[in-house]
Order: sequence, then C-alpha cells, then structure tokens
Amino acid sequence: MKIYVSAEMSSCLLEDTSVEVECLLIKEDNQEYYRKIEIGSIEGFEYEKNYEYELFVEKTTIAILQNNTKKYKYKLVEIISKDKVQFKYVIQTEQKNPFILPPEGGVFEIPFYVYRAKYVENRLVQKEYYSLKSLKYRICTNFGGLTSIEKNGEFVGFYKFVIERRGYFNMRGNPEWYCSFYNSDVDLLFDVISVPIYKQIFEQSQTEGEEYNILPIININSGIFEL
Repeated sequence: MKIYVSAEMSSCLLEDTSVEVECLLIKEDNQEYYRKIEIGSIEGFEYEKNYEYELFVEKTTIAILQNNTKKYKYKLVEIISKDKVQFKYVIQTEQKNPFILPPEGGVFEIPFYVYRAKYVENRLVQKEYYSLKSLKYRICTNFGGLTSIEKNGEFVGFYKFVIERRGYFNMRGNPEWYCSFYNSDVDLLFDVISVPIYKQIFEQSQTEGEEYNILPIININSGIFEL
C-alpha cells in the first residue's frame, strides 16, 4: 500500500511510559488526516527532517487493542518520492510600520494576520492562515508602556497587538518599543543578529518636561508563542 510521511514532526509518549519523544506524521492513501507514529515504526525507512515522502510499504496488523482498534507495523518496499519542504511565515498588518502614538499616549489595538507558505522543491504549493504557536518573539517596551499579543476572534491566524502608554513620554534617550517574530530554531538568549520574520515598531513623540532628564528604562522579554 501507499503512505505519505509529512515533512513536519510532532511529539508523542513512548508506549507505556511518560517519556515524550519526537514522532512521525503519516497517513495512508485513503486517509484525510495525518496521525502520529513512533520513529522507527517503518522498518527499513530512515527519515530525514524537512522532507516529505511517498512510500510503498507492507502493512501488518500486530495487535487488536481493548477498544477494538488495531495496531500496525510497516515495512518499506520502495521510496516513491522524497521532496525538500520549506515553510515560510508572513505577518501582515494594515497599519503603518512604525505605528505612531500621539504625544499623550493611549490604548491601541492593531490587528494583524499570520500566513504560512509551503514550498516543495522551491515551488509554492500552499498558503494558509496559521497559528503563532510555532514561532518565537522578542518584545522591547519603554518604561510605562505595555505590549501584549492576543487572538482577534476565533479564526486561526487572526491576532492583534494591544499597546498602552499612559501619559507623555518625556525621557532622555532613544526610545525602543517593538515586537519581533522569529522562527522556532532561533536561540533568542544568544542570537542577537538573526533577521526577524517581522518587526512591528511603535513610536511616541517625546515632549520635554520636568522629568526629561531621567534615563529611559527598557524592558525586554522573549519566549515561545502559546496562542
């Protein structure tokens, strides 16, 4: 029979353990959705990351479980195709970049959209709205400002920046206020030169006042998106 192996991987628990490991995503020729199997479940097949495969295999039932589902094993007969796959993320907003706050500040919401484009052997084959979950972020915020990212409705790929600045920004120095998006393989603790997928900048005109001589305080945080 014919099966397809995804270029993406997932995680699963080793059988009868609580150990989480990487696993393959496969679907049979008559199936619509991919399912997880442990690496090594296809005898004679060596998986290479970032490639998708079409395989001829032998399928054998090795157990019938208590819930009447069956457990299978596969044996590679032939690799029909092996194609290099790349995913590129695109983040778009209808607002100008940088986003300019008025001198008195305020609270603002900036909608944006996340797309993922799939390239097979450098040819675009799919573009779809996609979740932020596989990406990382670095947020830099001036003293007195707040930045958050929230889902904008229930549809996949729709988000919004929520920024807040109470009062005037009258601190000495060059303000830095932005949110950058990075691929999941970028190490944000040590890598300060990688070009982000997208960088949204926020700016607010400075107004000299009685506190103009205090230095700006910059808060920087980074992490992995969970929404």
